[in-house]
Amino acid sequence: MEIILELILSFIGELLLQITVEMLAELGFQTSRNKFKHRASNPYLAFTGYCIIGGLVGWISLLAFPHLFIDNETLVYVNLIATPVVAGLIMSFIGRMRAKKGSELIRLDSFLYGFAFAFCMALVRFYFASANV
Repeated sequence: MEIILELILSFIGELLLQITVEMLAELGFQTSRNKFKHRASNPYLAFTGYCIIGGLVGWISLLAFPHLFIDNETLVYVNLIATPVVAGLIMSFIGRMRAKKGSELIRLDSFLYGFAFAFCMALVRFYFASANV
């Protein structure tokens, strides 16, 4: 029972880290959207930008959390996909809530861009922190 609780808390820790960072990024992009009225019309360029920013944020997060929260090597691989999928779903949900309120959306308010950001963050954390498992 303790092992199951530890696994669940480990996944929640990684998910909370990614969601918190992604929400802060969204807040920053929403704020800067008002200052820079033009929007990148090329979705591939925006996708690449979110991947790069996600990777950079993943690298920065290693300064505060140098080890993965998950200790099991197999579950580290599961986390590499599961956590970004959940983060993408949450960002999609936030986008739907913003749309219902009539708020202007940014690309990060969709599953694809939310997943890309979170996956690149998770990939960097996996690559640099998984050696500690």
